[in-house]
Amino acid sequence: EAVKKFVMDNKVKYKWLAGVQIIETIPKTASGKILRRDLRTLAKGMKPDPKVREAVSKL
Repeated sequence: EAVKKFVMDNKVKYKWLAGVQIIETIPKTASGKILRRDLRTLAKGMKPDPKVREAVSKL
């Protein structure tokens, strides 16, 4: 909640976060780089926030 408030106070509306998920540890390589592929896998397995709507393009 504090993260959302910080972003809302310091960023313009179109840059606000759609949602925040807290995880125990960030997957990293032995050299300390973040494993983005593993983060995507974790994100797919997480339950989405029901209050967040997905963007729909009006073409």
